[in-house]
Amino acid sequence: LKTNFASPGKREYGKASAAAQLGFAYLLTGEKQFLNKCKEALLNIGKGWIAPPEWGAFNGYALQGYALAYDFIANELSEKEKKIVKEALAKFADKVYQAIPKWDNPWHHAAGGVGLGMVALVIPDYKGDTKSKPIDWFRAATEYLFISNPYQPKELILTTKYEKNLKKVVFEESKPRAGINRTVDLGGYERRGGYRFEWVPSLVHWAVIYSHVFKRNALDDFPILRKYMNYIVWEMMPNGQGTTANMGDGRRWYYTKAVLHLLTPEERNAHIFYLTNFPKQRYDLHLISESVQFSLPQYNTDLGKGSPPSWTTFISPSAEHAVFRSSWKPTATWLFLNVYNYYIPRAREFLHHDNMSFQYYSHGDYLLMDCGEVRGRMYGYGPTGAVGHNLILVDGSGPVKGIRKFVDPAYMETYMISPWLDMVKAVMDYTHREDENQKYEHLVPLSAPVKWERIIFFPGREYIVILDRLSSEKSHHYEWLFHLSSLNIVPTKNKHDPGYVIGELIINNKKVDWAKDVKKSPLRAKREGDEYAHWASPCEDVGEFTAGEIMWKTTSIPTWKYDTYPYYIKHKTFPSEIRYFDLKERKYKTKKVEKRKVKMRMVFGPEKKYRIKVQRTWGINNFRDIRYEVDHPLLRIPQDGKNAHLFTLLLTQYENEDKYKVEKMKDGICVITPSYKDIFLLKNTKQIKGDWEAGMVREGKGNLVTCFFLNAKEFSYKGKPIFSLKEKALHIGLNYSEDKINIDIHTGEKNSLTVNCINFSPKKVIYTPLPEDWIWKKEILEKKYAPKEIKFARTSMNGRTIKFSVPEGKGKFTIVK
Repeated sequence: LKTNFASPGKREYGKASAAAQLGFAYLLTGEKQFLNKCKEALLNIGKGWIAPPEWGAFNGYALQGYALAYDFIANELSEKEKKIVKEALAKFADKVYQAIPKWDNPWHHAAGGVGLGMVALVIPDYKGDTKSKPIDWFRAATEYLFISNPYQPKELILTTKYEKNLKKVVFEESKPRAGINRTVDLGGYERRGGYRFEWVPSLVHWAVIYSHVFKRNALDDFPILRKYMNYIVWEMMPNGQGTTANMGDGRRWYYTKAVLHLLTPEERNAHIFYLTNFPKQRYDLHLISESVQFSLPQYNTDLGKGSPPSWTTFISPSAEHAVFRSSWKPTATWLFLNVYNYYIPRAREFLHHDNMSFQYYSHGDYLLMDCGEVRGRMYGYGPTGAVGHNLILVDGSGPVKGIRKFVDPAYMETYMISPWLDMVKAVMDYTHREDENQKYEHLVPLSAPVKWERIIFFPGREYIVILDRLSSEKSHHYEWLFHLSSLNIVPTKNKHDPGYVIGELIINNKKVDWAKDVKKSPLRAKREGDEYAHWASPCEDVGEFTAGEIMWKTTSIPTWKYDTYPYYIKHKTFPSEIRYFDLKERKYKTKKVEKRKVKMRMVFGPEKKYRIKVQRTWGINNFRDIRYEVDHPLLRIPQDGKNAHLFTLLLTQYENEDKYKVEKMKDGICVITPSYKDIFLLKNTKQIKGDWEAGMVREGKGNLVTCFFLNAKEFSYKGKPIFSLKEKALHIGLNYSEDKINIDIHTGEKNSLTVNCINFSPKKVIYTPLPEDWIWKKEILEKKYAPKEIKFARTSMNGRTIKFSVPEGKGKFTIVK
């Protein structure tokens, strides 16, 4: 009410926000003081400080605020006042529209585009002398923002060093894309993580307004928007925490409250589950008042508890992630794999060298961390380099994303999602690595490219096996990296008094005192003073060992029940008892915190022993706050040669659970659980033979239960043929039970499959085609990918071996007894 809207020094986006608040206040109260002040704001549009044209976001915020204010009080304006406001809005919108080719930051496309769209809706009949008209502004908020924007930034001059390294490159920054795809990939994943607080409110608000005005669903009309709203559900750790991948900052987000009415029933329940089942924490982002609060009447505030999705594991090539999840319980096993190939033209993204890295959470604790952006203990944005991630270095440094062009993209070659086995095979043609001593634009070409395959198995959703295979025409020095972690920490006070994760590292049955020098010798960035210092990850040697496995012991704390920040901000560890005030009895009480001993066993194979180097480094393992920027152990496992491979088995249990037995084989590794024997192989054995590259076999009581193979044509078990294909399949998996056989297959062409049913003569075969990528709307799945019975031929005297045709692509078959 005290704002001087005629002042030339006032920023237009600040004035517009105030105008919207005043208009909304008038709607709610009917008080003339709010109406008169809102009128004053609208009659002074453009008289304050207007941001430069390339600052589309700030001008977009101004358009959003003024459009809302006008919409709220338009009926109270005279015709003369309306004409003045419309003319001012139109001229402002025209300036913003003409600047679109100058927008490079996604923030500008989102906030600017939405501002233009909102103005188009409040003055759709404007026909003045501006170069652009409402239809153009509306197109900017729909087609340009969500489908394809014809106005891309002009090509920039490449640095001489970079051009020399890459020779002729395709300039990916100028390729046509939707405005939102300057930060979001084609599957809806926000590649700039925590920075989305700058544009998410605009997107949410626009989805609500568009849907209300046109009586349509913006999430249906623009599928990328549905994907974007849903990604917080599949990304989250079992404790509800966001990831620290890329520029993620570990916090929880609540903006989807405003679009619950636009989601499908299952999606809505999943979001309510996410919104209501975890504690509010210091760095959570709720609805941002100045641009989303007007959406509040769209949903019922009594949300209930919701329910988790019907699915667990999420794998999507277009979303560039495979997220393995055993259940939606807070103690579930979860692994988050990055498989990036979509170029995002922003420095903080393409300088974050984490492609093909993963994070791992199990039994209530975050056990293998991504180091994220450590911004409190140094100047700049480290550790953005490859050393801060769980991946493989080649010749001393890691793969790069690249500036102007994606240099080392990774792709999902094949994957499957099934209760009996989740699996993904990701492949990278590794051509360039980081220069360890120079700035980001100085890439180092490898002496010979390396093909890196990272295959992840999740059998029965019980435990994780990672198989890495590397091949090249020349010899290289390879190094596997693993960052051990825990959410139970001694918090960092400042860069001179660092904290650390609370965990016990055991190698060869002896404790490794990795944290002994945390306070004595605080880590420093290798080089400070450079905002984009990708070499910022300091590592201090602890010791070298020869071993076949390690044990990492932690104590999990229930972060899905309690906010750790009030304790860590006081530089305390998380307590064993919580003091709280009982409102009913009106007195303070204490309750015990359930902490549980967790042990993660990491077994490396197939060799009996490997050289393991232990170092101490730093990273952010929770919220973006210096308290959570803590030291932790880093494992390095080196191998030399043209080719290399490594099985990494992650077995996590509580202290009192049954111990799994692990056996190493010549070309594989074997896990013996209380119920099964799982064999992971690279080559044939006496009992497991065929034409395939890598795979697994699960035995139960000496009988075949599951088999899975990559690039497979045939397989026999204990001398009996199990399956054969006319042509190789990218993958094939079979799961046997008493009355049916489930088959999951991915083939690059039409094929035929012969199967030994072993224990029964089948009655029918049902085929269900599978989509190449994740589909959110169930009705599409049910219509386009409906199961159907197919014909088959019996090829054995006892009728237990059958043959049938296999369509090209992904699909599953059920052979019924």
